[in-house]
Amino acid sequence: YPGETIAPRTPEEDAAITGLRGLIGTQQPYQKEAETALRGIDTEFTAEAAQKFMSPYQQAVTDIEKRKAEEDFRRRIMPAFEKQAIDAGGMSGLGSRAGVQAAQLGEAFSQQLGDIQARGQQKAYEDAYRQFTDQATRQRAQAEDLRNVGLQRFQTGLAEQGLAQQLAQAD
Repeated sequence: YPGETIAPRTPEEDAAITGLRGLIGTQQPYQKEAETALRGIDTEFTAEAAQKFMSPYQQAVTDIEKRKAEEDFRRRIMPAFEKQAIDAGGMSGLGSRAGVQAAQLGEAFSQQLGDIQARGQQKAYEDAYRQFTDQATRQRAQAEDLRNVGLQRFQTGLAEQGLAQQLAQAD
């Protein structure tokens, strides 16, 4: 038999093949966007990054703690010290020994205020670092979601075009 042994393609088969060819590269924009998002994730926790994530209210909380410590020092500790010095027999309670002790109390109080400030800054830093890492985790998840959208669109298109080709061949 000298003629064609294969039937020519129908317009539906040609359309299905064109549709399958059209799926080539459809994932690439999603992959590029996901890659760009991943490359945009800060990996170094710098002072600027810490400042960006630090709560502006943390210093106010620290200031409140320092104020309460100062109130406690003035209401409870200093009066008790002055009473003790007077009871010890100094004329005014502020003799040389009492003066040295008062200086030591003041130094300890200054150290307490410094410690409160340091703890407040440490907490602000830790909170900022946690938020920094949480942000990176969210960005990674977003990039993965973008990649998955591209993959799902490709798989759906592949299934649809494959079905169209099968139907065309069956016809």
